[in-house]
Amino acid sequence: MGSGRKLWLVILLPVILAAVLSACFSSTPTFDGGTDSSPLVNANLISDGTDTYDYSRTGADLAVSAPATNSDGGQLRQVYYPSDGPVTDAEQSCSTWSAQTGIYDQQGIALRIAPTADGLGTRAITVTKNIWEVGFWRFNVHVWDSTAASPFTLLATVDMGSVVGSDVFHLVPYPWHVCARVSGLTFQFIVWTGSNPQPSWDDAGAVQQVTLPSGWDYPGRAGWYIGHLAPGSVDTFTDLQTWSLKGTFAPPTTSTSTSTTSVDPTTTTAAP
Repeated sequence: MGSGRKLWLVILLPVILAAVLSACFSSTPTFDGGTDSSPLVNANLISDGTDTYDYSRTGADLAVSAPATNSDGGQLRQVYYPSDGPVTDAEQSCSTWSAQTGIYDQQGIALRIAPTADGLGTRAITVTKNIWEVGFWRFNVHVWDSTAASPFTLLATVDMGSVVGSDVFHLVPYPWHVCARVSGLTFQFIVWTGSNPQPSWDDAGAVQQVTLPSGWDYPGRAGWYIGHLAPGSVDTFTDLQTWSLKGTFAPPTTSTSTSTTSVDPTTTTAAP
C-alpha cells in the first residue's frame, strides 16, 4: 500500500469508526417533567441531622426548597429521580436551572443512582456546579457511596468559564442548561446557557468526557442532584428529562478543545 493510501486510511478510519458507532447507538425517552406525572423520590448522599428538602412541581417546573427549620450548616446533599424510572447502565439526564435564592446552592445531574450493596445507602455519579472558593464556573464530576467513610470521590474539575462566565462578576444569568450521559466507564456532559441551542454530542469543544474508575459501570436510575441549600433557600428547575441509551457513544468528531483539569481520585478529598 502506498504512503498516500496509508495517510488517507489514517485520516478516514476515525470518521468511519464514529459513523459505525453512531449507527448502533439509540436513545429512548423515559421521563419528561412537562408531561409525566410520575412522582419524584429522593435519597441522601450526605445527611445533615434531620434536615430535609421539599420538592414541589407545578406543570413543567420544579421548586426545591430548604425549610426554615433546617440547620444553618447547609450540608445536606440529595439525589432525586422519577419513581418509575428504568434501572439501566446506559442513560442520560438533562435539566434547566432557572433560578436560585441562596449564594451557595448547588445543582447537578446524577446518573446510576442505586442502593449500595448492603441496601443501607446510595451510590451515584454526579456532575455539579462547583461552590468551593466561589468558583461557580467550574463543574465537578464525583462518584458517591453514602455509606463510605469518605462518601464522595472527585474525578475531575472542568473549567466552563467560556460558557457560563469566568468569574463571579461576569457569570451568565440563568437559565443554565446541563445534560449528562453515561455508558460503560465513559461519562460525558455538556453545558449551555440562555436561548442558545444545545451543543451536539459530536462537538468535542462542548462535550466534556471523564473516564470512571473500575466498578462504576453498574445499573441505576437517571436523575438529578441538589445540595447546600441554606434554610429558606429555593431553587427552580424546568426541562427535567431522562433517557435510557443503547449502544456505545460515538467519540466527538470536531477538534475544538476545552480546558479540563483531571484529578487523581485516589488522592483528592476536595468537597463538592
